[in-house]
Amino acid sequence: MGNICKSEDPPLTVEECEKFAEKLFLTNQEILTYYKIWTKVSLELDESGEFVCYSWEPEAVPHFSGKCLSSNQLLRLPALNGHSWGERILRVFAKNIDASKNISYLGFEEFLEMASAFHYRTPDYIKHYYYFMLCDHDRDDSIGSSDVTNILRHICVKETSDKEIASFGTRIMNEADIDGGGDISRAEFCRIINRLHNVSDNFIIDFTLPCAFDGKKCCKCCG
Repeated sequence: MGNICKSEDPPLTVEECEKFAEKLFLTNQEILTYYKIWTKVSLELDESGEFVCYSWEPEAVPHFSGKCLSSNQLLRLPALNGHSWGERILRVFAKNIDASKNISYLGFEEFLEMASAFHYRTPDYIKHYYYFMLCDHDRDDSIGSSDVTNILRHICVKETSDKEIASFGTRIMNEADIDGGGDISRAEFCRIINRLHNVSDNFIIDFTLPCAFDGKKCCKCCG
């Protein structure tokens, strides 16, 4: 499925950075920083003790051809390590998903898209779009009762019983499902989000901070 890669990727050129920056809310310097992080993670050993590059569709930049990193590798990043939503975040931005092993694979473009989505500079409407995707677990473009249950299991303490979660879920659906369609549409979701304070401010993750080592807070999203 993959090929062994034991050498670092060549550096990004200005043209390549600009190509990425055209689609994202990141500067060229920030893209270079994320590239260094990506390269470091890509050269770390996987569980089998090998440096692995997974081959699928070619990336936009030639020397990224086919390389993806697994969620197991990316969860080692300080910003995601121990994050209650870490696996879910990677699943949303994943290029490929191995459902049988519960592993997501992200190419460099998806990694940048993820970094941009959680960047403080990204507009609210973009953050709301990704916030909806995080909540839409079954990817049916609506948030149903099962999605709400999954969300509550993420944010409630472990001691919360199934009965309490079901009760919370019913109340949420009754209040949010304005048109009575049995689920929460994007429009209904955005209407709720817009009524809340500091949602976008809390939808921030800084993937560059070595918080696991210096005690800095890298994440304000989802607890």
